[in-house]
Amino acid sequence: MRNQEVSQQEEGAVAIFIVIFFALLLSVITLGFVRLTTQDQQQALVTDLSQSAFDSAEAGVEDAKRALIQYRKTCNIALGGTQCQAYVNAFKANKCDTLSGDLSGQLGLSVDGQGAVRVVTNTADTTLQQSYTCLKVDLSTADYIRKLEANTSDLVPLRGNAQFNAVTINWFIAADAGLAPGSQYTLPALGGDYSPTELPSVERWGQATPPVMRVQLIEHDKDSFSQAQLENDSSTLFLYPSDSGGVANNEVAFTRYARKSPNEPVQITCTKDTGGYACSATLRLTGGLTLTPNKLAYLRVTPLYKGSTFQLQLNGGDVSFDGVQPSVDSTGRANDVFRRVQSRIRFDEATGGYPENALDTTSDICKDFAVSSEPLTIGSCQPKALP
Repeated sequence: MRNQEVSQQEEGAVAIFIVIFFALLLSVITLGFVRLTTQDQQQALVTDLSQSAFDSAEAGVEDAKRALIQYRKTCNIALGGTQCQAYVNAFKANKCDTLSGDLSGQLGLSVDGQGAVRVVTNTADTTLQQSYTCLKVDLSTADYIRKLEANTSDLVPLRGNAQFNAVTINWFIAADAGLAPGSQYTLPALGGDYSPTELPSVERWGQATPPVMRVQLIEHDKDSFSQAQLENDSSTLFLYPSDSGGVANNEVAFTRYARKSPNEPVQITCTKDTGGYACSATLRLTGGLTLTPNKLAYLRVTPLYKGSTFQLQLNGGDVSFDGVQPSVDSTGRANDVFRRVQSRIRFDEATGGYPENALDTTSDICKDFAVSSEPLTIGSCQPKALP
């Protein structure tokens, strides 16, 4: 009987320990689920606030665009006017209150007591306390950057804050070729299928090969110009990438080519290293194409064979572009989360809208022309089929 009682006591103790163990296990599982749920909720809140702060910063960029458009309009009407000077002073101050200061009334912005511009869908929308707290606009930029698709052009005003006599063009980055880190560009070697004098077909141009860049300099007097002046003060260069044998120091002088003279591509030595731009060339403005204060100049850039990101610098970056591609630095807020956005703004009305071609066709062009006193049926001309 005594042994039986001891056994029953031991079985009871084991049962108690099992209950305690399962209770502890369930508690740990429950606390784990609660912790995961809390973390997910916090992460969702942080993500929502981060996106809202980014949206606030983007709203600041859009307001900056409006300010730049008004700046162009008012200064084109009256360069020395009061409104024009107000925009110039705000941009040159380079302070966080570029728009929330004297320009807020002209742009119709809602500014709070701390000087931040509220970003709301309606006057009662204060849930996330969205606003952009700091916004700066800089009309002077050290370079001009843009990405173009193949066979499309960009017309860039060559306007600096000081005199310059050279334009540096860098083009093609790893992202343009879809290259992974550690990969290399494919550069054409001398001879073979790739030759500046015998260009290969588009299909045979390598995916990781930088494009041929066509750069056209266009100059004219500020006050007036004629077609003859445009032709005499214009020059076109074709910059051909290669692995070696390029011109000395990759420096090319803009030369006026006669209408019937050969204009062969200029060979530029590029690098296979994907850490930056694959190719770089310095274009010298010399002779009759030297830029003077009474001239306006534009550079038309066209990548051939494939699209490319390109960068332009005046005198190697020593001279800044003046009002060509202003930069906007905007910091947005949502509650206690901040996001910062840096953007470049391009004035499309000044540099865009120009057609690529007067006529574009994938076949031959066939024209009917006849002089007759009798009725004439047009349509006998048939274009040749391409091989």
